[in-house]
Amino acid sequence: MNPLTMTGALEILTAVNNKHSEVEYLSLEGVPINRKIAYIAERISNRREFTLTHGGVIDTDDVFGKKIGQCL
Repeated sequence: MNPLTMTGALEILTAVNNKHSEVEYLSLEGVPINRKIAYIAERISNRREFTLTHGGVIDTDDVFGKKIGQCL
């Protein structure tokens, strides 16, 4: 089991979606992604050489790894 969540995958992909990034291949084998992440990866690959492998696209959001503000 990979401890990387969809939230983490989105953060990595957001960093790769940068005009200065030269990442051409990102392997997220075993990590499910949602449609938003798949869309971002597709947009990157339409602009430049880029391939994303992943553990499949699912329709639910990640509940683990969500950043939730907390008032103390």
